[in-house]
Amino acid sequence: MQIEGAECEWQRGSPATLHLRHLKDDAFDVFEFSLSNLMITRDRPELRQRLRWLAIPVFISKATMWLHLNIYVHIDSGIRSLADLKGKRMGVPDY
Repeated sequence: MQIEGAECEWQRGSPATLHLRHLKDDAFDVFEFSLSNLMITRDRPELRQRLRWLAIPVFISKATMWLHLNIYVHIDSGIRSLADLKGKRMGVPDY
């Protein structure tokens, strides 16, 4: 995808690696960052002063996650189909 008037260089990798790189080096102009890490960063004055970020609620990796979702359930949970997920709690690695 080309953004008019902008030159883009895409970096792909695991979220943990990219988050750490950005925390340490302030490496990107635009980046996806977990909400939990952003809250931790905002809570620490030494990081808040150095990393002057503006957050916008866009979740690129979460949008594509649902296209190839793998759900793992405990064998004794009684879940055998998607219909069995109704009323259940679900965890995600980092949101």
